[in-house]
Amino acid sequence: MTIRTTTATVEFVGSFKLEGHDEILPAGIYHVDVDEEAIEAIHRTVYRRLETRLRIQTDGKTVHRRIEPAALEAALQRDRVAALETNRSQPGPSIEVTDVDMRAKRNGAQALSSPVRRVRCWIQATIYGNRRPSP
Repeated sequence: MTIRTTTATVEFVGSFKLEGHDEILPAGIYHVDVDEEAIEAIHRTVYRRLETRLRIQTDGKTVHRRIEPAALEAALQRDRVAALETNRSQPGPSIEVTDVDMRAKRNGAQALSSPVRRVRCWIQATIYGNRRPSP
């Protein structure tokens, strides 16, 4: 029986709790180890997941906690939603990308088709307001 271990890195922006565990873990970067068993067939080798572990470093020691992949995915999803809600509650720029397109059309210019151009115009409008930057 051949076992392989793959490691992935996940980042949590806020503190989080995994289903099945009581402890609230702080925000940060965590390593996830996945052990898989090789099942060799005639034409190819496939792998079956044996266990998934989250590496938690506290007080100079590393603890490997067995987790369910679905619980990790759910915690990551909750973290992403919380981060988006936090960003939305902060004051944003006074102009939207669609407003930049509308201004360009009113002034007789072509619509800004490139997302890169839209972002560039959005940044300029945010920094300089309604006035143009000096050349």
